[in-house]
Amino acid sequence: MVVQAILAAVAAIPDFIINNLTSNMEYKYITASIVYSLLGIAILIISFVIIEKIAPENLWKKIVDEQNVALAILAAAFMIAVSIIISSAIHG
Repeated sequence: MVVQAILAAVAAIPDFIINNLTSNMEYKYITASIVYSLLGIAILIISFVIIEKIAPENLWKKIVDEQNVALAILAAAFMIAVSIIISSAIHG
């Protein structure tokens, strides 16, 4: 039931974008939003790779193969923290 509601909401997004956003917003704002989003994701991935290289052991192997939940929570907290910093830097 919840899955059907989510799928219905996702299916309605393109119609909403076509009907409302494109007529009310300029394309430069949409383009800037996409560019900044991609830039933020790239910075997040680069920072995770740097932390992965600095760490004494392979974090990804520990999380996936050994199913270390504590390390997975730490990695998620790191990604959230870096995401907040990136969004603050981008949006001012």
